[in-house]
Amino acid sequence: MQRLEDLGLLQQKCNLHKDKMAIDNKSALDFSFDRAKVIREFQTIQDIDSLPISREMKSTLYANIKYESGNSFDINKKEVKNPGDNSIKGIGLFQKTGETRRNYEEYLDRNNLPNNSLNEVRYYIDGIFENDPIVSEYLGRGYMQDYRNLMLGKPSLERGGRNGITRRIFNPTLEDINEHFVNFMMNPKKEARIKSMPTRLQYARQAYENIFTE
Repeated sequence: MQRLEDLGLLQQKCNLHKDKMAIDNKSALDFSFDRAKVIREFQTIQDIDSLPISREMKSTLYANIKYESGNSFDINKKEVKNPGDNSIKGIGLFQKTGETRRNYEEYLDRNNLPNNSLNEVRYYIDGIFENDPIVSEYLGRGYMQDYRNLMLGKPSLERGGRNGITRRIFNPTLEDINEHFVNFMMNPKKEARIKSMPTRLQYARQAYENIFTE
């Protein structure tokens, strides 16, 4: 897997350059941050790949983590707001806010789980497969059934009609699974959704072709 090669290369660079001399226009401290990020990304990939879900769903989860976390894969990442914006900040790989963040924290407490990359991803998977009925109910049992159908190669029910989302059936393709997840799980505002969708889809395609290969 390419990520293993990336991690090994960063480890070699960091071991060879432990002082603060500039290397390829980066200090040793910069390399340290790069290495930490690659380790977090590799761990997230392993966590996603360990789950009993389709290649398309794995790629969708990875893509939205990469986008929402600002490519940091940091479980403690906090959303950066514009000056004067006092709305609740998102936290974590999926940048959960408000009630969703509380529902996630209650899920951890209820199941005696630590807050880590595996469990932030499992939150959605346990909702999809109704392993945690409270999460399934909160995220929407209809949407959870959609993901089960999509992973089985079946279409979703007709969804949308609010928040500028065109009402339609979603098909069991990478593009439609990613769009469904962005629309109804990430739930960004209309302008943010339209702006971010091409980048999220690009990340999903890259993951499908290069990471979660069969």
